[in-house]
Amino acid sequence: MSAIKLAICLAAGVFILSFTVIHTDEIPFPDGYLQWKYIKSDTNSRGGIHHIYANLIALEGYRAGVFPNGSCLVFDVFDVVKKDSSLIAGGRRVVDIMIKDTSKYASTGGWGYEEFRGDSRSERNLKGGVAVCYNCHARKKDHDFVFSTFTQSTMSLH
Repeated sequence: MSAIKLAICLAAGVFILSFTVIHTDEIPFPDGYLQWKYIKSDTNSRGGIHHIYANLIALEGYRAGVFPNGSCLVFDVFDVVKKDSSLIAGGRRVVDIMIKDTSKYASTGGWGYEEFRGDSRSERNLKGGVAVCYNCHARKKDHDFVFSTFTQSTMSLH
């Protein structure tokens, strides 16, 4: 192979690798997240109902619009069950996690993503699918890749 062709192939490989999203470290299950600040509950676009929790560091991100390193958000997703005339949360589907570390997760806007299956604290769902999370959250780049918002009245309750 000529030197020019080799240089073009190497350059193309570097270009492609620069857009590959790879997280090699595992994000641990966020023990105690149910005691964190409750942000809101809503229906989930994938079906079900979700509750969002934020650690104390992430609360500053909701106030400022930019989340500092160490911010952690949990998206707790449940099935919806109809009981009598009400809809209530059924079994847990997944626990999704976003954690901010701009040096570790530079390729995904500074956020690491993880998903745990059901009530498991060890069975992970993403298995390299971080790009799917990031591609969806990229639509919210102007809000530091976070979909949820916090009302001022809720802010004062911590």
